[in-house]
This record gives sequence, structure tokens and C-alpha cells, in this order.
Amino acid sequence: MAAVGLTESMMMILYAIAMGVSIGVMALVARRVGEKDVDAAGRTAAQGIVLGLVIAAAIGVAGAALAPELMRAMGADDGVVAAIMAVGRRMAAGLVTDPQVIFV
Repeated sequence: MAAVGLTESMMMILYAIAMGVSIGVMALVARRVGEKDVDAAGRTAAQGIVLGLVIAAAIGVAGAALAPELMRAMGADDGVVAAIMAVGRRMAAGLVTDPQVIFV
């Protein structure tokens, strides 16, 4: 249970980051639409998607590389870290393709 609790705590932090970025992009796109500048709204949306992919890739690579250290920083002992590593790296690397992270 400790492994699930620690990994889900880390995922909630990542989801909060993703939601913050997506809300910001949504506000920018809405502003462009309100200005009746549909082309700029399209460019802003495309840039938001690219930004989401870049952030997801960076977090995924960093998370996969630093997973044991991140879990120890959150208070996990070696037994819990070993249990987390069975799944944790794949979860972190999977953020690149997780639509909840990219397009929340």
C-alpha cells in the first residue's frame, strides 16, 4: 500500500502541473477567439499541444531516471522503493502518452 500511496501522491502533483498549463493555454485560446483572431487561436492551441508534449516528455524522462531518489525523498524505505520500481519507471515514462497529462 505504501508503494501505491507514494506513486499516486507523485502523480497528483504531476496532474496539478498539467492542469495549470492546460488552463493557461485554454485562457490564451479563449482570448484569441474573443479577439476574433481565429488564426492566432489555432496557433496558440498548437503551441499549447507542443508545450504539453515537451513538458510530458521532460517529466517522463526525469521521472524514469530519478524515480528511486524521488521516492526516497518522499520517505520510502528500500523495500518500498523496490516495490515501486517494478511499476514506477514505466508509469513515469508513460506520461509522454498519457492524455490526462498532455491534454487535461
